[in-house]
Amino acid sequence: MRRVQPVEEWDTLTSVSKRKSTYITSLRKHRSPFLLHKPQCRGTEETLSDCSWQNITLPDSCYTRQRHTVLTCANSSEVEIHLAGGHLPSEGIPEVRCHPDDDWSTICNDLQWDVRDCRVICKQMGYKTCTSWRGDTNYDLDGKDILFSSVTCGLDERNILECSGERDPTDCDFDGDGVAWMSCGHEVNILGEDVLLCGSQHSCKDRCGDWQRDAGCHCDAACRDLNDCCVDYEEICESIEQSEWPVQVQFPDSYTAGKYACTTVGSGHSRREIFTIDKCPSAGVGQATRDACEGAYNVTDVFATTPVVDSAHRTYRNIFCAICHGLDVEAVTAWDIVLQYVTNHNDLQHDAVFDVTVPEGDFYTFQPHPSQRYRWCATNILTECTPELKNTSHSRRCNSYYAPISISHFYDLPTYKNPDCRNCEGYLNYLSPPFEANYCMEKVWRCFGLGEIPCRAVSPFVLMPDAFASLEFKYSKLDDYGRRAGKPCLGQGVIYDPFLDICRILQCPTYYQNVAGVCVPSESKYEILSTSTVVC
Repeated sequence: MRRVQPVEEWDTLTSVSKRKSTYITSLRKHRSPFLLHKPQCRGTEETLSDCSWQNITLPDSCYTRQRHTVLTCANSSEVEIHLAGGHLPSEGIPEVRCHPDDDWSTICNDLQWDVRDCRVICKQMGYKTCTSWRGDTNYDLDGKDILFSSVTCGLDERNILECSGERDPTDCDFDGDGVAWMSCGHEVNILGEDVLLCGSQHSCKDRCGDWQRDAGCHCDAACRDLNDCCVDYEEICESIEQSEWPVQVQFPDSYTAGKYACTTVGSGHSRREIFTIDKCPSAGVGQATRDACEGAYNVTDVFATTPVVDSAHRTYRNIFCAICHGLDVEAVTAWDIVLQYVTNHNDLQHDAVFDVTVPEGDFYTFQPHPSQRYRWCATNILTECTPELKNTSHSRRCNSYYAPISISHFYDLPTYKNPDCRNCEGYLNYLSPPFEANYCMEKVWRCFGLGEIPCRAVSPFVLMPDAFASLEFKYSKLDDYGRRAGKPCLGQGVIYDPFLDICRILQCPTYYQNVAGVCVPSESKYEILSTSTVVC
């Protein structure tokens, strides 16, 4: 219950006590509805509602340019804090309150919210450090207050309330920025030593059956064949029946060893590393089709670079890999193809083939449709220590578990099988606050001021297009695209490629193979005809 000090009116600073905790009410300008006006308390009241308040008869009795009160804890050592909505207790949305009877408050996500603020909360809760931070726009405020509309911590605060910041609850863009989300990671014991991992992306807690992640390890039955199980998969998932797993969407193939490969698709910021079927069968496939399926990556050939998915949700590296496995072009669906560009970069023009207005000269990329499933993986992964560190504890742990990490998110640098594999090179021994776990972080830094760490975090420093035009491409409409372009393509298996603006062989008829760009009878045709003749 609140005990209120005797005051005639709210001053610029008024102390309010509640049990053993002391609170401060600070006055700030807000443009929001008011509830009560000019309190008059004697100090014996149990709650603010027991005080006398000036009678309000008109909605404009408290002008919008006047100030109202915002409660914050003065005794920061008694503040309660937890992380809500995460798969692990060490991650989620930070919620704060001064007393068990109080409602929870949270923190707005803006450009000031970064690893330093996250790290203070992690240390306050007893964890080692912050492993990642971002915003969450799906959070339901449900009447909760905003503790900080903008928070700025350094490296020495022991409590989030010791940090500076703004307390204006109206200055928070919930729809655009959301509220703060964070992770302190989690520790697992590997061969007798605790190792800090990156939170739920490295755990199967509440995620058994899950294989649709954009990072980390996986928790489904196929992870044994693909060697990408989380370190706690056996303990958490294999101890219960698969029918009881929270995720029941199975990977397309029950046995995957040797069938799928970790493949790089796309380029630049749209680059992904996913498991695909990227090889043709050993026989019965024309060399030109095999080369198009398995050949070097050519960013100018959209047909050869765009993954496709069949009705069983198997992902193929490209349309040619699906064709050499016996699928018709109309039986697969390409990932969504979009034209991306920076606005005002070029003059706009109308593309008659796809019926869309776009600038000339920018490039095509692709992204999976929400209904298309894919399995993340890590190429260029280092799985062992250097020879001089073969007999160290890091080397023994490096070979014992899968929790992929990367110190840098530039694509030409390797991914490590786990933090111990990275530590074999000595990097993790020299990470200073607040970067003790920067191998988990998804953001980089741009600094504009002076000092050791003067800047706040921003998104990864890459040139991002700010406009996209969806082309709604379908292989079943290739003839339509050719007619719109005024380029009807004739000949067996010849189609119009709307991206290269040429006629080309895509899929030869049954019993024919693509040889040097021409459909010719395949050897399997004569074998079948010969067998049929014998039977007859």
